[in-house]
Amino acid sequence: VLHKSGNRTVRVFFDPPIESGNESERVLQDLVALGCSYEGMNTKYISVNIPPNVQLDSVRMYLIEKSATWEHADPTYANLFPENA
Repeated sequence: VLHKSGNRTVRVFFDPPIESGNESERVLQDLVALGCSYEGMNTKYISVNIPPNVQLDSVRMYLIEKSATWEHADPTYANLFPENA
């Protein structure tokens, strides 16, 4: 990487897997409504892109509020919170 774009990434694990009309699909659609995009190999494990104009904290707080299982990918948790690493 020569120059970072400003995009951030989190990985979300959906249980139950995303299906039309279920809570997992609603969470994913809410992330899109916040301004995020996503991609995934299956309906259970999704990589969510957070563009520079979307607040990472608002996405994090939403996922915490929904009791989602997720992790920081880029930047990593250790990069964001080195005092806790």
